[in-house]
Amino acid sequence: MERGSRFVREVAAEDKERYIHREPVAGTTPVVLEDCTFSWGADKFSLPRMTLSIAAGEFVTVVGRVGSGKSSLVSALCGEMPLVDGAGRLCGRIGYVSQKPRVMDGTFRENVLMGEDYDEKLFWQIIHACALTHDLEQMDSSDLTRVGYNGVNLSGGQVARLALARALYRQADVYIFDDLLAAVDSRVERHLVHHVLCAEGIIGSKTRILVTHATHVVPLSSRVITLSEGHVDIATQTPAPFSSGLLDIPTPPDSGSDGEASDIAAEAKPFVVHLEDEKPPVRWSHLA
Repeated sequence: MERGSRFVREVAAEDKERYIHREPVAGTTPVVLEDCTFSWGADKFSLPRMTLSIAAGEFVTVVGRVGSGKSSLVSALCGEMPLVDGAGRLCGRIGYVSQKPRVMDGTFRENVLMGEDYDEKLFWQIIHACALTHDLEQMDSSDLTRVGYNGVNLSGGQVARLALARALYRQADVYIFDDLLAAVDSRVERHLVHHVLCAEGIIGSKTRILVTHATHVVPLSSRVITLSEGHVDIATQTPAPFSSGLLDIPTPPDSGSDGEASDIAAEAKPFVVHLEDEKPPVRWSHLA
């Protein structure tokens, strides 16, 4: 009897969990956090209390040492980390690229579209923006090449850019990139920053949130969120114009993910799933 009562109490507690509120229409301020505190639970990691509003079209960078909570902030924005105090909302469609993207068995094109209708012009614009044109030229059947367990084994950098293309094809209102640049070399990094992240890029009119250890990219953003030892600092700045020389500064040596080592190396074998069996860690209903 006691065991049953405890189960009921636990279920009731779970039902009371709150998450950031989702609204279908983006509006002029798609991200708003009002005195918010997020936590994974009692005696577990919590994000520092923060108040933040991000306007449509802003490019925001999130920086901090390993374990400071950058990926937890991403989880909070994606509706995965419980909101224990305050009020928050995220409006519009979300395009999300995780640190460990997944590849399904299918063609390269199918992995980008993920069930969306094929728009040839949009597709190839995105392929160019994601620095994938040369990669597809090297494949026997271009974008119709099969990838995954039964096809071509993509490198870690290719998987990251495929996931980026997948997010861009959603034509979202808010894009969240968790350590996107860690998987690519400096040449590809310049291309992605110029053609995707900057105001001149393919999603320059959309809200872009980049978690990164590449601090040399930070001057290009209009807002910088710094997480450090239980504190959060939010600074506003005038974005610097893009120049390839700005990205010549090397990435800091302590790059990696929050609380878990990043294994997206240049030639790392990607994690592959069958679409019908996939149970992604992110609650996709929050991202639709």
